[in-house]
Amino acid sequence: MKKQINLLLQQKDYKKKEKFFSIFRKITVLLGIATVLCLFTIFYIDKKTKTQYQILLSKKEDYLKQLILKKNVERQTVYFNEKSNLFNKILKEDINFLPYYRILKTYLPVSTQSADINSVKYDNKKTVEFALSFSNYEDLYNSISAFENEKFLAFFDELTLNSINLAETKTKNYQLSLKGKFKTLPVEP
Repeated sequence: MKKQINLLLQQKDYKKKEKFFSIFRKITVLLGIATVLCLFTIFYIDKKTKTQYQILLSKKEDYLKQLILKKNVERQTVYFNEKSNLFNKILKEDINFLPYYRILKTYLPVSTQSADINSVKYDNKKTVEFALSFSNYEDLYNSISAFENEKFLAFFDELTLNSINLAETKTKNYQLSLKGKFKTLPVEP
């Protein structure tokens, strides 16, 4: 009896198996490569995302610092505006006495050293009261003509003699008190 081995059938099976395993190997290698590529892509995206997150976090910190700084600036601006408004209010209520005082010093007998200004009261309605003292009667009498000077009277809406004190004392101090209302002067540069 002769036994026969059919190698062709086994070879066909072997070739099918080899082809299957060859395809399986190729698919496994491709899947491995694809997995490695996916992992690199995921790591790259993760790193890029973390970098962007850090950049955004640092920007957020900068914006918060700027916001805090701007709040301080805003607070200072509000404080400045309040002080500016207060200053403007004070300027509106200010009596701006200096130009009017210069007028008094220029036109009154004080400029000739014959009288002294004892007191000056001035309000923001431009009402003025001033008192002059003289060392002798002649200076008092001569200075009354200064009050009738047209240039001097041009600065007043009204000017009246309030009182005259002619009582002689040891110092021979004569007093003259006037009350009036100044006209609005042009603003000095």
